[in-house]
Amino acid sequence: MPVCPPIFPTTSADENRYLADMISSFHPGRATYTEFAGMGHGLDLWPSQRAWLEGIHKKLPTQFDTEFLERVEKWMTQNVAGFKASG
Repeated sequence: MPVCPPIFPTTSADENRYLADMISSFHPGRATYTEFAGMGHGLDLWPSQRAWLEGIHKKLPTQFDTEFLERVEKWMTQNVAGFKASG
């Protein structure tokens, strides 16, 4: 499950969708693209891309994005059985 926060400045949503599609072309159903609004690269929450960029340089603490764990757990529950079956 490629995960890239939409505010991470070095990749775009289109690049990450392309990556998920490419992985799925070799391993059908094994990759999906998921966006987490406001999530920084450290799986933390930021109000904007600018705040993230300034905050990482200043080493500012911020809240962990718990939605990330919830959505990963749901994805794993939906997909792990299929991975085991397909070998």
